[in-house]
Amino acid sequence: MRAFNRVLLALAFPIVSLFDAVAAAPARSNASSYSAESARARLLGGDRDDDALLFAITGNYEPYEYVTGAGERDVLTGDALPADVPTGFAVESIKRACDACDLSCEFVLADAADCWTSGGFPGLGLQAGHFDACAAYTATSRRQLGVAFGDAVSRPRAAGILTRLDPSTREPVVRPTDDLSDVVVAVVGGYATTARSIGASRNTCANETFNGSPVDGLIALVADDPHGGPDAAMRALLDGDADALYAYASLIEDRKGCKQLGCDASLYDGLGTKYAWIHVDMLEYQVNGTTLAMTKKGSPLIDAFNPCVRSVMRSTWYADACARYAAAGFDDVECYPNAHFEAAEEGDDLDDDLGDDADAPSPSPAPAPASGGGGVGKCASGRCPCDA
Repeated sequence: MRAFNRVLLALAFPIVSLFDAVAAAPARSNASSYSAESARARLLGGDRDDDALLFAITGNYEPYEYVTGAGERDVLTGDALPADVPTGFAVESIKRACDACDLSCEFVLADAADCWTSGGFPGLGLQAGHFDACAAYTATSRRQLGVAFGDAVSRPRAAGILTRLDPSTREPVVRPTDDLSDVVVAVVGGYATTARSIGASRNTCANETFNGSPVDGLIALVADDPHGGPDAAMRALLDGDADALYAYASLIEDRKGCKQLGCDASLYDGLGTKYAWIHVDMLEYQVNGTTLAMTKKGSPLIDAFNPCVRSVMRSTWYADACARYAAAGFDDVECYPNAHFEAAEEGDDLDDDLGDDADAPSPSPAPAPASGGGGVGKCASGRCPCDA
């Protein structure tokens, strides 16, 4: 009976505490101020005075949130990191936001479906309160029906359509002008780039929307990955189970050379030779950029945490972090410039002031992904022109 109870307990709480964000953040000037009253009690109410705010991550969503593999270096400092350390632009921003508001925060590893399911519904882990928020989620109109979002910490990310190249002719299996009727399109389970959102996107090569009709439109293949990443969808494309892949347009650049668990770097070394982008400028699927907190409806965390996020976005740290992630090749982390951006781009030694009150401007489209190379034909650069 005791063993049975232990099994029930393990099933009820399938999350693993990984990291105390506050412990890694710079020392507070009034570190004892939060010891008598926890972040949860102050922001969410209740009597759980010894609990921190819990942010769920999948550990496999580079560059926003991931768990380090052996030999990886800190993007911000260049220092070598041990394996199994949560990091990424969203993770580091959450640490700073918690520090700015004197909050105790922790990260927990959770299945992506515990935050948002591949079927398009709020995850049971989030709804049941196993954690307070899910980190690094993009706001979409569909998701807003089931969950709440805090402020975006970076601008909207462009999506794109990737297709295989014929090994003998190097021509794209799906043409850029195709409306995707009866084409099998792989999508990453749980990602914001869902099959339903393709029908609202415009094919700029044909000047018409893609065919999302359930009668004769695209055929969606939802690829659920055991590690919550895009590897399963990439394998579906490469193995011929799908002829196209709809995902973030920075996918290849973000994943090539990856070292974390759940990322097979060999899948992402064929741009321009095995596959190429036929579209990279699709922004219609989202209503905002990448957020730091996605919560269940009615949670008071959003209103309480947004000022903490905005404080970070007005800081020199934010400007420096954005510049360093861009320099590391993560161009999809496109930030909202503040008063410190010019200094950060010039490489000045920036301090960690969190008190500057410069305002963050409105978002603008994300840049196209970097090119591939090494192939032949019209798609050799990794990007197929409209006449390919």
